[in-house]
Amino acid sequence: MDKDILKRKIHLQKVRNCLKNLNGVDVVCFLENTEHEKLFAVEQKYFPSVYSLDKTPEAILSCYTSEKEVIEWIKSHTGIQPHKNYYFRCSDVWVKIQIAEVETGIKSLWEHEQYLGHQYSYGFILVDEKIEKMIEVGFDSRDEYNYFYDSYSLLTV
Repeated sequence: MDKDILKRKIHLQKVRNCLKNLNGVDVVCFLENTEHEKLFAVEQKYFPSVYSLDKTPEAILSCYTSEKEVIEWIKSHTGIQPHKNYYFRCSDVWVKIQIAEVETGIKSLWEHEQYLGHQYSYGFILVDEKIEKMIEVGFDSRDEYNYFYDSYSLLTV
């Protein structure tokens, strides 16, 4: 078997295992990067700037905030709604999901990196079903004492 195919299958299984641990979130389907042209265009246009760490966050919250307050902060900034579909970026794989229960789903998405073995990583990237807006919440080296929220308009993609 080709080593690249084997690596991809192992990676997809790791993603599936992560998704099984999510509560309040239902998986609709997996997408290949080339399967959905607009999501692929989002990656090409926005991901270099998302990961460049030079963007000032739109909102910040102390990492010493209680879990309950973090979940409420994410809910209020993202506007995540129950029973709506979103595209979720899970370890470089786009997955179409539906949020079944908002607070529980946000908590699971927030902690999903831990299911992938990244013990101190928090955050997620979601794109709305119409691919008009991308949101990112998380924790990174821009500011080691705060969580951040960013949004990106995708209307020009």
